[in-house]
Amino acid sequence: MFFLRAPQSDQIAYTTADAQGFGALKILDPDGTVRTLSPDGQRVAAFFWAPDSRQIAYLSFDAASATPLTWNVARSDGSAVRELASFAPSRAFGGMITYFDAYAQALDVWSPDSRQLVYAAADGIYRIDVTSGTVERSGDGVFAAWRRK
Repeated sequence: MFFLRAPQSDQIAYTTADAQGFGALKILDPDGTVRTLSPDGQRVAAFFWAPDSRQIAYLSFDAASATPLTWNVARSDGSAVRELASFAPSRAFGGMITYFDAYAQALDVWSPDSRQLVYAAADGIYRIDVTSGTVERSGDGVFAAWRRK
């Protein structure tokens, strides 16, 4: 089981891993209500709360694809999930995903204003505007994170 508390609320996001280490993304509210955010059958590899706690970004995994990871963003109230971009991760970023629950305590894939995600694909560093879904290559590199305030 992997879990992370929202930075600005008392919600907890968690997955219960299957034999391969993947599971559905769920949110536990302070009143005990549990909601599943990821669609049925989607294999969640990692998840990261936005700094404002209104959204959560998660990576779904498809081993059969040339671009095995897909960024998805869900509203923390469960009202909407959007698929944003698929990619093959850099080796360093893929390693971070393996231990995302520990890295999420020290590194931010979310911009401080909760509007963008940053990640390292096999061919460079990218940013995604989560509102428009626009993906922009920022340059070469194998790992990226936002600086914490």
